[in-house]
Amino acid sequence: MIEKPYIGVTGISTKHEAYSLVESLSEQELTNPESIYQGMAGYLLSRRTVTKNLPTRPQYPGMDDLPTLLKITKDHAFNTLHYTTADMSTLYTQLTEALDALHAQGEGLVEGVQLNLAWPPVEAINRLRSDHPGLKVIFQVGPRIMDAESPDNVASRLPEYQSEIDYVLIDHSGGHGIELEPQELAEYAHAVKQTLPNAAVVFAGGLTAENVGEKIERLKDVTSDKFSIDAQRGLRTDDKQALDLEKVRRYLKEAQTHLKSK
Repeated sequence: MIEKPYIGVTGISTKHEAYSLVESLSEQELTNPESIYQGMAGYLLSRRTVTKNLPTRPQYPGMDDLPTLLKITKDHAFNTLHYTTADMSTLYTQLTEALDALHAQGEGLVEGVQLNLAWPPVEAINRLRSDHPGLKVIFQVGPRIMDAESPDNVASRLPEYQSEIDYVLIDHSGGHGIELEPQELAEYAHAVKQTLPNAAVVFAGGLTAENVGEKIERLKDVTSDKFSIDAQRGLRTDDKQALDLEKVRRYLKEAQTHLKSK
C-alpha cells in the first residue's frame, strides 16, 4: 500500500511556530483524516543535537524542547524527525537514543524518520523498524546521490531497501534553497517507481509561497502519480532565523489548491 501523500513544512523550532503551523494546516483541512493530503511537521535533528542538546542552527530545536513541540503538532500532522549525522556506522544507536528519549515523554510523538544521508546502512533501518513498528522511513535521494549517480544507477541500488522505506524524497537542493527542476526530478522519480512501485514519492527544492503552485503544475505535467512536497529554507524569514508564518500559510494554501486537482 502506498502511504498517504503530504504537504510538508520543515524547520519548526519554537512553540509559536508549532501552534501557528497547526492553525494553518487546519485552515486548509490538512488535519482532516478524510483529506487526500496530510500535513507534515518536520523537525531537524542531528547527532550533536541528541548528544549535547545543542541546536546547531536556529531551525534545529534542542532535545529538551523537542517533546513539547511534537506534542503540539501530534494528532494534527505527520510528525517526522529529519536526521543527519557524519557517522553512519552508529546510526542505529544514535536514532535509538533519540527515539527512546522522546518516547519517554509520550507515546506516538514521532511517526516518521527522514534520513538525510547518502545510502544509510540497511541493517540500521531494519533494526530501527523492528524496534518501532509502524515507524515510517523517508529515504532521501539528495544532492550527494544525484551529483554522483544517474537515475538508472540509483534504481539499481534501491532494491536492497525495498522492505525498509515508505517514502522516497527526491531533492537536489538539500535544504539550500535551490529551486527544483521538474524534469530532472521526474527522471529520478520514474526510476524509483520502476524499482519500488509501492514507495510514495516526495519532491523538494527551493519551494516557496510564490513558486509552489507553478512547480506543482510543472511536476504534474511530468509525473502521473500523486506526490508529496516539502519546504524549508524558502519559508523562513529574510534573515533565516525563524519560520515566516505568513509565508507558511500562503505556501500551504497554494499547495493544497494545486495538489487537490492531481
